[in-house]
Amino acid sequence: MESLTKPSQTTESQRLPDDILFDILSRLPVQNLMQYRCVCKSWQSMISDPQFIKTHLHRSTQSLDTQRLMVTHPSNDHFISLDCKSLHESKRVDSPWKTSYSYAKVLCTCDGLILLCFNYKAFMSPNRNRDNEFVLWNPTIRKHVMFSCPYNYINSGSSMLYGLCFDSSTNGYKVIMLSESFGVYVCVFDLKTLCWKEIRESSFSISCRENGVLVNGALHWIMTSKKCNSSVIVYFDLVEEKFKEVPKPDFGGKNVEFGLVGLRGWLCVYGWMDTTQVDVWAMKEYGKKESWTKWITISAKRGSTFLCYLKPLCLRNTGEVLVEIGNRELAVYDPKECTFKIPLSFWNVHSLTVATYVESLVLLYDDDDTTKVRHRKVNPNRGYRNRLKK
Repeated sequence: MESLTKPSQTTESQRLPDDILFDILSRLPVQNLMQYRCVCKSWQSMISDPQFIKTHLHRSTQSLDTQRLMVTHPSNDHFISLDCKSLHESKRVDSPWKTSYSYAKVLCTCDGLILLCFNYKAFMSPNRNRDNEFVLWNPTIRKHVMFSCPYNYINSGSSMLYGLCFDSSTNGYKVIMLSESFGVYVCVFDLKTLCWKEIRESSFSISCRENGVLVNGALHWIMTSKKCNSSVIVYFDLVEEKFKEVPKPDFGGKNVEFGLVGLRGWLCVYGWMDTTQVDVWAMKEYGKKESWTKWITISAKRGSTFLCYLKPLCLRNTGEVLVEIGNRELAVYDPKECTFKIPLSFWNVHSLTVATYVESLVLLYDDDDTTKVRHRKVNPNRGYRNRLKK
């Protein structure tokens, strides 16, 4: 009787070449990749490699199907993640930091990372003065970095503006915080060097309470130019560390209040031309004034009701626009039929906090998912190096 033989193991000649395996894996969803890291050490090493993470991120950001929304839940102890393709496909995401006396708020996103700030409930917090704590969080792989700002004027109030971006010149992420007090103060936190820097800007003043819009690798805000005393679009140059203007659309001589949003990689402006509609302009060639094109018109009337607030959030492959209505409701607008559908209401929310993001592997290669960045007070206008808590 022949003895039983063990199943033959995969030989080197039967293995897929690494470049083909790399290409296949980099097209898969994050949830699958997190499981496939357990297949073998070589797969774990490949999926955790920074170059793989970068390639996977690039492919994710190129597809409209991968976009998701992160919504602050009314209870403030968790978030709701929604698929932009179907608002009914939602899932609960627990907050990375829970206490009985504080709650987290979504500020902005970049490459699958979400910047959160902590708000402390009145008369409940043992650290009432510590209102400058933040978390850089990847909800898909559930890893985060905690840090706090050493500058006392930074807080979570309405006067603060935020932004998160990737600096290609240093190959690292940076958090930008704006505050106005006898001028605009810009606080830059470098996640790679763990360094803070403070910069003062005197040519502009904050005029719009929207956080930074990331387009073309730069963060954009609407500010008031002290030179011409009018609203302008500016971006923060990470290399020269100063604001620079971007030409705005020609509104036909009208004084239009407008906001910024990024759609399909274009810098877009949305504004009320009258009480009946919101127009969306897209800058098809970045930096060129003549490339501004009136792109989408969204009716401000639903049934017999005129809507007082509309903001486009993202664009679907069908051409439909996902919009935020009145800070309490999400809906899909069909430009062809001029109708709203799939409403999702949050009536018990005082002010809806929504941010678009993609699922990514960024932060996967960090060893400690609860890294706490400590700081020490420094003199203004001086950078310093933080230290990681051991």
